[in-house]
Amino acid sequence: MTSKNHWDAVLRRRLSWRRLLAAGLAVGAASAAAACGGGEEAKPPKPTSTPTAGGQLVPVKTRGGVYRCFSYSAMPLDTYDPHQTQFGPLYNMHSAVFSKVLKYADVNKGIIEADLAAAMPEIVDELTYVIKLRPGISFHDTPAIRASFPTLAGRELTAEDIKYNIERQVNPQSPKGALYYRASQWRTVDRIEVVDPLTLRITTKAPTATFIHFLADTNAFIVPREAVDANDEMNGLERMIGTGPFLLDDLVSLQLVRLRRNPRWFARDDLADRGLPDRPLIDTYEALWPPQDDTASEAALRSKQVDDTTEFIDQTQAERLVQELGLEADQTQDTGWINSRLLVEHSPAAQTPLRDVRLRRAINVAMDRNRFGQQMFQRWFYLVGPVPAPIERWALPLAELTKRPGYRFSTQEREEDLAEAKKLWEAAGGPALKSITVTYPGFPNWTAVHGPRAGARRVAQRGFESCRGHYRPNFGVYPLFPPTRA
Repeated sequence: MTSKNHWDAVLRRRLSWRRLLAAGLAVGAASAAAACGGGEEAKPPKPTSTPTAGGQLVPVKTRGGVYRCFSYSAMPLDTYDPHQTQFGPLYNMHSAVFSKVLKYADVNKGIIEADLAAAMPEIVDELTYVIKLRPGISFHDTPAIRASFPTLAGRELTAEDIKYNIERQVNPQSPKGALYYRASQWRTVDRIEVVDPLTLRITTKAPTATFIHFLADTNAFIVPREAVDANDEMNGLERMIGTGPFLLDDLVSLQLVRLRRNPRWFARDDLADRGLPDRPLIDTYEALWPPQDDTASEAALRSKQVDDTTEFIDQTQAERLVQELGLEADQTQDTGWINSRLLVEHSPAAQTPLRDVRLRRAINVAMDRNRFGQQMFQRWFYLVGPVPAPIERWALPLAELTKRPGYRFSTQEREEDLAEAKKLWEAAGGPALKSITVTYPGFPNWTAVHGPRAGARRVAQRGFESCRGHYRPNFGVYPLFPPTRA
């Protein structure tokens, strides 16, 4: 499948920034300082926009205001189901709507803390974990949820919910079984015992050093059983019902995501002793699909239609705006990778010799990663190993990585790697396969326009930086842009 055939068809559905304004989807933003403020007593969220002729913007007056930004969050390319999706931008919505047993406080440093759990799990022995949940956690409750899922709206979360979420992803009878791409994590579990409504004991089949990570991993969201139909399906916006700090108000593919404050969020007073009670402090979060040029981004920022722009192609433009407008700048590093998978698990050994690890190693060593990067990203790529560079504690330095077979790229090194790969291939019966076709869906054209750079600038209106500690959702790290280096 070529890049043009796939991505151009997808992106034809998105609106231009001008059409977005005319449709009234971009609405007046309260300043970020207002979003920090509080001021008024908590009230039910009001509509976040009142479209007028010509796309004029109407300020919104609610408890904490609206935080509006440009992002790629409105990109559901496969399914809304958080256990089945593979595409990262959608994780932003999931992380605000759903919660996890544990969550990462700092992904790069590997710091994990409790979320739904009352504390970090008790490790009884090398196989056994006891998890105690916080009391009083409830699923979202709105008139729409009551109408569609009357037994779910406002229901208290229990240990049975955690048990269901793990067992759902390893259920051999599920018609969706092949879509649980993280099932291998939960196959490490031998049994789950519900000790009481808020306590469960999990026993693994063998010592599993990464089990705590599994409970906090990117897609380890806890979904309610009632939102899943008889065919193990929850691919619908009306089923996005969780226990997180925000409720999904609207999602228009390749246009916007709108989230509203959950007044019953279980962690709303966790920081009350720091002077931050009743979180989240904003009423509405809106993520608009980014315009594809710096001029539109600057205009939206100057007119305060947005509080944050995801990126500028020309970094000097971002630096100029920081100086001219007195903005706060947040420098971030983006990362991405290409996944390659060999479908061998469900095939009989007689039909595929790829079960032999020597053949898989031969493919790994023979793959010309440098050529892939040049062809797919032109100059916008950076060679990384299985662990992406921003995970500082685990990623190999480039100097060390490029000494390893499969990552070496000088002419002599490539010839040595190919010779070794050929030996492995032939010794394990590779010639019986004749050939292997590697198919990639391609990359959207706009990555080259709105593309990667080292230290991409995120610019926010002054005042938002001080809000950031109030609530930072555990957004998933998604593979969209690769990092670059000089």
